[in-house]
Amino acid sequence: MSISTRPRKILFLTNSEYGQSNVVLATAYELILNNVEVHIASFEAPALAEEVSHIIDYGNARSPIRMRVDELNAGTYGPIPTGSITAVFHAIASPGMVEKLALVARDQEAMRHGVGFLEAWRTYAKIPRILSSYTPEEYVGGVHSCVEIVKAVNPDGIVVEKLCAQGFDACALLGKKMMSITPNSFKDTLGQAQPNGFALWGMGVECSGFGFPLPWYLIPLNIILMIRFIIIIVTDPNIKAIDAKRKEANIPGQYPFFVTYSKDIEYLLPTGREFDLKLPYIPKNVTTCGPLTLPSHTLSQTDPELLAWLRRNPTVLINLGSHVYGSVKFNRQLATATRILLSRNPRMQVLWKLKPTASGSDAATADILAPVADRVQRVKWLRAEPISILRSGHIIASVHHGGANSYFESVETGTPQVALPCWFDTYDYAEKMERLGIGVWGSKSCAPGLDGDECGRALIRVVEDVTMREKARELGELVRRKYGGRKDAARKILELVVEGEFGLRREL
Repeated sequence: MSISTRPRKILFLTNSEYGQSNVVLATAYELILNNVEVHIASFEAPALAEEVSHIIDYGNARSPIRMRVDELNAGTYGPIPTGSITAVFHAIASPGMVEKLALVARDQEAMRHGVGFLEAWRTYAKIPRILSSYTPEEYVGGVHSCVEIVKAVNPDGIVVEKLCAQGFDACALLGKKMMSITPNSFKDTLGQAQPNGFALWGMGVECSGFGFPLPWYLIPLNIILMIRFIIIIVTDPNIKAIDAKRKEANIPGQYPFFVTYSKDIEYLLPTGREFDLKLPYIPKNVTTCGPLTLPSHTLSQTDPELLAWLRRNPTVLINLGSHVYGSVKFNRQLATATRILLSRNPRMQVLWKLKPTASGSDAATADILAPVADRVQRVKWLRAEPISILRSGHIIASVHHGGANSYFESVETGTPQVALPCWFDTYDYAEKMERLGIGVWGSKSCAPGLDGDECGRALIRVVEDVTMREKARELGELVRRKYGGRKDAARKILELVVEGEFGLRREL
């Protein structure tokens, strides 16, 4: 009897935003190299995306995820062997998370917040807009669209990106087990899994900045904030309406945003104990893959002009993420910090991704940089992937907003970091890098704002502190040696599919 050698078929259900989908594209790349038929389903609503483009992507610098899947197949992120099975994109008939959020909360500045008890208390009132920016009809429509995609693809395994709630509900509706992949760290997934109420007394709640381990005197305030957070979520009218619509559609279980961890899901995390919180318990259904970074071509292939410029002097990279726009005031302060650094270090330079805004360029920012302008390159978008620039060996410090991908990319490449956090978990990463001695929180006195003098001192410390540089380098070497990143994630997915527990292809 002949044995079927058909390729395995893996379906990813993911949000479309760069910060969420990068880990999917990275893992998909590795699966393609392993002769897997990859399908990627994500949200696509071109009309809405166009309507809010001036809010989330002024200048149209970002590529829609459909185009990014095409780029994956074309070998833009890394070489694809001839004859490989190309990834297939499927559109989920629903607006994307960030597009929908931009429609209901058009002022990005209003989403920014500081840390501390009062700031967290105030910010929690905004959380429902993030978790429930969809109408009940839109949400359930997205679930049904995911169901149709799963039925059409009929995959051997399903991997749902952690914030793709519609994907989890689609699998629940079909009775199919799934894996979950996330760009985030232990805290975001495993808080509920910790024993003895550790989430209440062992680590700071979201937006608090209380740190880890949680000081004993902050435990009462931490518990109060946790209670407020829960009350706001479970009593929000739109979240309740979405949950009612779910029940009407016979979707079993809780609204996925309420379930950060489940023993029935296999989790693929881009982290490890050496560079994350030392939580007391890591469940067996969690695979610590290490940074799930995209592959990359060398800069000599993707942007030789930039490479030539980087070779002139050691370079600081400023890249504040695909959804973070600095206000005019913020950018002027960052320009001041840049001038302070370069005035002290005449043999250094700065590459700054400064996203355009509807208000246009700011002459004052250029004036601030004028004394060091010959050593500052400001670009609207990076032609090469940020990880490719970090891997070039010419970056001596990475300045970012504290996003998960930026943190893990810097860890993998052994690059010291400066974080300028502005919301939610970005503060966790700022604290984390300081605790590990691999970076500095550059706006601690005024976040989410920025003080040029404070940030300038942070930049100087990061580029001149030999001990910090060595710690970052040693951690990067350990991570690259011990963890396989996207290779480990792909290996685990195929291992689980072979075991037949996670969506092995069968009649639906």
